Amino acid sequence: ELVKYTPGPGWSLSNNGLSGNSYIQSLASCEDVLFTYLSYDGMYASFNNGDSWQPAGAGLEPGYGIRDFASCPTKLFVSSSNGIFLTSNNGALWVPHNVGLKNTNTTGLVIHNDTLYTATFSNGVWKIALDDFPSGVPSHTDNVGGLLVIPNPATDRIAIAAEGIRAGSVKICTVTGDVVMEFNYQPGTEYNTSALARGYYLLILQTGEDYRVSKFMVW
Repeated sequence: ELVKYTPGPGWSLSNNGLSGNSYIQSLASCEDVLFTYLSYDGMYASFNNGDSWQPAGAGLEPGYGIRDFASCPTKLFVSSSNGIFLTSNNGALWVPHNVGLKNTNTTGLVIHNDTLYTATFSNGVWKIALDDFPSGVPSHTDNVGGLLVIPNPATDRIAIAAEGIRAGSVKICTVTGDVVMEFNYQPGTEYNTSALARGYYLLILQTGEDYRVSKFMVW
């Protein structure tokens, strides 16, 4: 359970919107937004000082095992069993940044001066300059890298157009970050989406450390 302390009344519960069945592993803040990671339900964010929480884990999965947080003015980093992830849009999208990191099973995370440091299991401490990260990570309303979902809105099938990409892995997530489909991308292939409920979805195409993102609707 989460509790918060305010002068006068003292400690009070701060669980609204969080599952009671998950272990709360960690807490962090960035740009007046609070973040918490639940062991079985993933990342959540609060935009009102913990009065309520909402899912904020697009690009992460609950099984990643978030170990630590580190923040600078507009970026929040997490270390995990699957490497380092970054959000600069309050959890709307988390992006992996693991180029050059030989062991992605990361633990501790800290920012010192203009450098991000992470510890790894059995492979020591690694560092990267903050300037090596992009100044912004696109929000989930953007199409990133020329990725198109056709048609949009979709009904029971979609095709994917990604210029210059011949192969990759695809995840389709709800806008709150739940992964509902996974498959390998091949140009010119149609994919069956008849199992998806009506609503908005986030399609993430990843090739190595590069990613492209497109938001689409199922009607």
